[in-house]
Amino acid sequence: IHDRHIRGSTGRCAYVLVDALRYELGRDLADRLGSVNAEVRIAAAVGTAPTITPVGMAAVLPGAATAFEISLTDDQRLQVAVAGERISTVTDRVRRLAHEHGTVVDLELDKLAHLTNKDLKRRIEKADLVLVRSTEIDAGGESDQLAASWGSFDATLSVLHTAVAKLLHAGVQRIVITADHGFLAVRQLGEDRRIDKPATGGGEQHRRVWIGRGGNASSSTVKLPLAAFGIGGDLEIITPRGLGVFIGSGGLQFFHGGLSPQELTVPVITVVGVEASPEPKYQIR
Repeated sequence: IHDRHIRGSTGRCAYVLVDALRYELGRDLADRLGSVNAEVRIAAAVGTAPTITPVGMAAVLPGAATAFEISLTDDQRLQVAVAGERISTVTDRVRRLAHEHGTVVDLELDKLAHLTNKDLKRRIEKADLVLVRSTEIDAGGESDQLAASWGSFDATLSVLHTAVAKLLHAGVQRIVITADHGFLAVRQLGEDRRIDKPATGGGEQHRRVWIGRGGNASSSTVKLPLAAFGIGGDLEIITPRGLGVFIGSGGLQFFHGGLSPQELTVPVITVVGVEASPEPKYQIR
C-alpha cells in the first residue's frame, strides 16, 4: 500500500492509518467523502496475516513489500521487522516513515480534529509527510460493549470526514486512508464457536490466531507457514476455519487475527484535491 499509493507522490501527502477500519466502514467513509472538494477513490487490499495490529501497522510501512519478517523472542512474544529494523512502537513506525520521506508530522485523529485551521496549517507547513493515527474503532470494539461501539464507529467516520476536509484546506494535496486489519463482531458467542487452543508448541496466542512453532491443528483449525504469505521467518499460524475463537481470556464480541475476509480485507481510500479547498463550513441541525 505504501509503495503503490504514497511513495513518489507529488505535493504534500497525508497517510491516515485507522486501526480496524473494516472494508465496509471504509466504503461508508468513501461515500461520505463525496461531499469534499476532491476526487475520491476506494479499492480493496488484502491485509497481512496474522491480522493483529503489530503486524498490520508494520506492513503498511516503507520496505514492507520486500523485506518483512516475524519472529519470536525468548519469552515467546512476536517481534516484527521491516528491512531488518524492529518495528514495535509508534515511534518505530514514525522513524521508518521519516527515513523514507524526511520530516514527518505525527497527529492523532482526535487532536487533529480539535486544531483550528490556522493551527493545523502551522503544524504541517514544513512536513514532507503528514501521518494521522486513529485507534478509536479498535478501542471501541475491544471494550466488548458492541451495542455502544457501533455508535462510536459511526462517530469516528464523521471525525475522519472532518479531518480530511481540514487537511485539504491546510494544503495537503493527496490523502491515503487505510487500515491494518478488519474485524469480526458477534452479539453473543455460543459454546459451539469456542475452540481448544493448540496443546503443543510454543508461541503467542490471540482469540483468533496462534503464532509460533510446533502447534497442533485440529479439524476445526487450519495450520499454515507464514512463508506462504511471503513473510520471512520460520513461524506458523493456526487459526479457526470458520468464525470460532480459541478458548482463553479476552473479549467475546469483537475479534481479529484470523484469515476470514472480514479480518483480511482492508480499504485503501485515496483523496486527491482538485483545487484549493475552501475553509470547511459546519451546519447544526
